[in-house]
Amino acid sequence: MDRRDLSKAVFAGLAGATVVPRMAQSQTCTPSCYPQTPAEAAAQVVPVDNTRIPGDLRRYGAIGGSTSADNRAWAAAIAQANAFGTSPPVIGAPIYVPATVSGFAITAAQTLNRPARIYGDGYLSSFLNDTTDAGILILNSSSASTVIEGVGFTGFGVHATAACLTLESAHHCVFNNIRIAGFGLGINFVSGSSYLCTISNSRIEGNLNRNIWAATDTNGLRMIGVAFGSSGDLISPIGMSIFDSNSLYMAGCDCEGVTRVCIDIDAVNTSLPAAHVITGCHFEGNSSDLGDIRIGATKAVTGVTVISSIFAPATGALCGINAVNANGLVVMGCAHSASFPYQSGQVLLSTNLSNQFVVPALS
Repeated sequence: MDRRDLSKAVFAGLAGATVVPRMAQSQTCTPSCYPQTPAEAAAQVVPVDNTRIPGDLRRYGAIGGSTSADNRAWAAAIAQANAFGTSPPVIGAPIYVPATVSGFAITAAQTLNRPARIYGDGYLSSFLNDTTDAGILILNSSSASTVIEGVGFTGFGVHATAACLTLESAHHCVFNNIRIAGFGLGINFVSGSSYLCTISNSRIEGNLNRNIWAATDTNGLRMIGVAFGSSGDLISPIGMSIFDSNSLYMAGCDCEGVTRVCIDIDAVNTSLPAAHVITGCHFEGNSSDLGDIRIGATKAVTGVTVISSIFAPATGALCGINAVNANGLVVMGCAHSASFPYQSGQVLLSTNLSNQFVVPALS
């Protein structure tokens, strides 16, 4: 055999080697399809519809409006995410909530044990419905850095008690373009270092106990462009409570229609240097008996700054900032309803105050 014949034989052998796996794959998965992933195999999740991408709820049998099929699919999507692997840990497991007319019916909250990206087509199109008052998702410390975007969550309604999202030391999470309404509690940051989380361009509203609960060490929470009041017939008594935590940054947010207080800032276990900043926010139509912002109902809170915000209460409500026990309160450039004038820059100055710096709005 000469050199040219030898080259042809080698080339033919290599070509044949490349054809075999393609033929084997074609026998198990015809285009266009996505074969079972290693994560699905590890979680013992068998796709029902492998024409859907991994993580798509329809891949696991969700059809929309069916409690049994949809809940099984939600559990399967979380299971494959939990088995997604840890190398590299910065890659989030994908979970896709597609647009539907009726949403997907969820009957049991699932626990996420690793970072994931849960995404949809916008909260008005892609949504999960809690049909049993069980909540939707629990994030723990192993699921830190999870991102949820473009998804809506609808609760059990007027008798709801469960929390939609519960964070147990799940830090650096991001919630963008989401809506949570009709639960007992919208987002529950339980005690334990759920720090540096961000909520942006979202509506956390109409939840029947309160919309956001930020307990001990929910430090560095950032809220940008968030509506956290009531919603239609779903009335929220409290917009947000933040206790024993520091460095809340709230910008461009809106709280309307609550019955008790929009933001309740307190130190329950110990007096706290809070260092909270609230800027460019809007408080309107709240029938609050505790004020739009209450500070230090239990123990002294130090370092709250309110800048360029508007207070326009419902008739007869307590407007503005109810500084019960506050040190270092700074209020600058705020405005109030002309029909409800307040002195000292719209601050209701109560007892136990020191080092106040109040600058009324220019008129």
